[in-house]
Amino acid sequence: MSILLCDSEVGDNMLNKRGMTVVEIIVSIALISVVLIFLMKIFINLRGVTNQSKTDLNYEMLAANVIKAVGKDINKYTVYKVERLDEHSIRITFNDYRPTSLDERISKVLKVYESGDKLFISYAYDSETLTGGERSEAVIREIPDKSILDETTRVQLKPSKDIFKDDKDIFEIKIPLSTDKSVVYDINIFGVIEKK
Repeated sequence: MSILLCDSEVGDNMLNKRGMTVVEIIVSIALISVVLIFLMKIFINLRGVTNQSKTDLNYEMLAANVIKAVGKDINKYTVYKVERLDEHSIRITFNDYRPTSLDERISKVLKVYESGDKLFISYAYDSETLTGGERSEAVIREIPDKSILDETTRVQLKPSKDIFKDDKDIFEIKIPLSTDKSVVYDINIFGVIEKK
């Protein structure tokens, strides 16, 4: 019979009690660096996507607010006349009359203007004497920074297309907006002029 003697320090070669060697430390640092570089790249890309999403949301909210306010009036009152006041504003006159002045048609102005170093879009009554309710209906929104506007005509009125009978015309109001990265966010409003 043969007896096999085992050393009590089994696996001593595998677990080096002196710690890690310099080569093992360098390999560990290299692996951690590769993982960190990959994670940094992901975070940078996510940050860019988040910033773009925020920009998209700002423009979409601006367009939605303006279109909703003008569209609500077009549907509620019907349009009598649309006219250009200057390169930056358009007056929309409606078929209904102001409750406080029954001899004056409801008339609102859509304009783009500067205040300080900021640009704003405004849609409000075109009258010197306003009631509190009329003042509260005004829509004033800041245009996001780094927006590019046509400086010659900030608010455009496209000519009417005579596709209906003589008493109706279609009009288009356009506020051309784009970002510094050439992404277009135009605000387009269409309506029908019904001369009653």
